[in-house]
Amino acid sequence: MVAEVPEIAEGTATLSLITNERGGIIDDTIITNFSDHIFMVINAGCKHKDIPHLQNHLAEFRASGKDA
Repeated sequence: MVAEVPEIAEGTATLSLITNERGGIIDDTIITNFSDHIFMVINAGCKHKDIPHLQNHLAEFRASGKDA
């Protein structure tokens, strides 16, 4: 299940998924809420596909005028 990041309680973590544009699973991840920031831990064995995927979506997000 994909986590609802805003609903992760402060000081806790949850297992989540990195998905593609069609909702298919790319990889699993752990997301932790540290109150003033969010940590995402990816699978080191899949970093060569996960990091470019996340960077691409971050660039699109920022290009739309949003901050992350």
